[in-house]
Amino acid sequence: MFTLRLLSCWVIVCGTAHSSPAPPFDGNGLWRYVSLGFSEVVDGGNKRAVVAAKVTNVGERKGFGVLNTGVLKVTHVYSGPKTLDVGTLFVVDGAAKIDYAGDASVAVPLLKVGEEGIWNIGRSKNGEWHGWMHIRKCHDSYLPWEDCLEWAESLEKLEKLPMEKRLNLAKELCASDTRIVAQLGVEVRFGAFMDDPKELGACKFLETIGKDKSVSLWAVVRADLIFLDQFKRKWVENDNRKAIVERLATEVFEEKAGIAVVKHLTSVYTIQSFLLPELADPISRIALNRKQPDAVRKRAVEMLGASAERKLQVGDAKVFETLITVLKSDPSEAVRSQAALAFVYFAGPPIPPNPSQGKFTVEQIAVLRDLAAVEKNENVKKTLGMALEKLK
Repeated sequence: MFTLRLLSCWVIVCGTAHSSPAPPFDGNGLWRYVSLGFSEVVDGGNKRAVVAAKVTNVGERKGFGVLNTGVLKVTHVYSGPKTLDVGTLFVVDGAAKIDYAGDASVAVPLLKVGEEGIWNIGRSKNGEWHGWMHIRKCHDSYLPWEDCLEWAESLEKLEKLPMEKRLNLAKELCASDTRIVAQLGVEVRFGAFMDDPKELGACKFLETIGKDKSVSLWAVVRADLIFLDQFKRKWVENDNRKAIVERLATEVFEEKAGIAVVKHLTSVYTIQSFLLPELADPISRIALNRKQPDAVRKRAVEMLGASAERKLQVGDAKVFETLITVLKSDPSEAVRSQAALAFVYFAGPPIPPNPSQGKFTVEQIAVLRDLAAVEKNENVKKTLGMALEKLK
């Protein structure tokens, strides 16, 4: 087993001793990261808490534009100090009204009296509580409210348990089909190992997670992201990581999950650790799997094309063969159009320091020309023509 370390800001601290009850989530802080663009910070103990709350009053104050402010009342405490009671009031800043050339608008809905949400709150030196990141029931851009509620309730259950039972519950959470709940399970298990390196079982479970079919896709992706972030090439070369890639490359997904998998396999963390053909192989397999939804295959093809912009080698035969196969036989016009567009990206001009972009063999250009000559779909034919024009 290779030794693991994780940035403390990504750790859920789970306590060290089996002989005593597990402490609340405090210590270095419990941080949550949600890959859909919404991040939140949670830190139990005396300074932070996770609560359900309702807006009791709204107002405004000057800031970056005019800030919509609110006073909220705690209706339930999911994680936090015992001194934090239901009924406690705290203040938050909501959206800013920003005037762009006379067009007053807001990025999110303004706070309204009576609305509910889940809030991460912190306590200042004078003892007053204030709201920080939040999940508002009325504003669901990234995550369904029901999923967020399930996450908060799972957090509450975990905090109340002693160490051994906490780890057992965390393992059960890894099987959840709810994305952020499965991610929470992974983070708790890894946090236990980080807090106490003797907790080898907690980490070994994550290392071999790709081979465990009872574990949900979301937990597999989260564990992989953690290890990639810390170990990059070392984790890529690990056999356990190869098992994860095999699962992600072959499992048939629902549309939303499949797009998330493709995004993960081509994310910044992954690309820093991969070189073609390692990246091309799993993405190509997803693109060529007719059992995958059209939108998933289309996204996989798009990511193969986008590799040109990500400064990866683009003359790779695997990528070329995959795109040609898609053009010849994929039943979806949208997927085929995306493959044709990928060749436009590949055709250049070269993006330094990526001199391979724009370089095709004479044989490859001939294949493209032959395909364009017999292509019946006008949109695909026109796009292939654009690629061939660039290659002149």
